[in-house]
Amino acid sequence: MPKCVIVEGPDGAGKSTLLKKLERYLGKPVYHTGGPVDSETMFLKKLHEAEDRMGSHLLDRTPHISEPIYARAGSRRAFLPEHELHERLRGNNPVVVYCRLSSMATMFRNMDR
Repeated sequence: MPKCVIVEGPDGAGKSTLLKKLERYLGKPVYHTGGPVDSETMFLKKLHEAEDRMGSHLLDRTPHISEPIYARAGSRRAFLPEHELHERLRGNNPVVVYCRLSSMATMFRNMDR
């Protein structure tokens, strides 16, 4: 069994559905990191919480992957450089599953909800 499983993707892409099935199959609880944050303090809190749970939980997103995406989408500088986030993540040897939508229009509709 992999040490760490992270499920990433936009809202409405099926992450929660997949995680419920993985939770039953693997017997690990799911940790939800939530969406974007607006302060470095909150980002660091989420980052450390995610790192603390990587071996014992399934992760619904992780700041290691989401933060650079949210920063670009919000036209702001990331709280930590992307290479540093990926290096921190690499040490956990994760399996990353990306759920995608069939169209960008669906993603924008889901974001508006």
